[in-house]
Amino acid sequence: MVWTLKKNCMLTPKQSALAFGMAGLVSLSIGVVWASIGVWFIFYFAVLECVGLFIAFLLYSFHATDFERVVLTQDNILFEFERGGKLKRDSLPRHLVTTRMNQPEDGNLIEFKRGSKIIAIGQYVDLERRQKFFGEIKGHLC
Repeated sequence: MVWTLKKNCMLTPKQSALAFGMAGLVSLSIGVVWASIGVWFIFYFAVLECVGLFIAFLLYSFHATDFERVVLTQDNILFEFERGGKLKRDSLPRHLVTTRMNQPEDGNLIEFKRGSKIIAIGQYVDLERRQKFFGEIKGHLC
């Protein structure tokens, strides 16, 4: 059984590049019009705005595809986390794991625990989907 927990309603990096690019194009067009009549400082601000949009795009797209994946095998629970383009894998023995849902003050994340090792998941989905996932996974672990 495989579960993938992703962010909701996020633009792909390609879609966000298009949106940020269009905003930059409009701003540069306005700057060029003002520069053509001799008001150059507006063009400089438009260029500065485009630099800001480019930085915002980079920051956004760096985490747009982040996810958490849980895979149940016969003997293990495999965890995959992608954060900022870096993939991290971890596992716990399936039959020795306890699981619980944290309290609201702890972020309502789902914890898988064996001994002192704790793996928390669910930061990319809302509380309702997290609770649904918790009910499903708990049923498969018992």
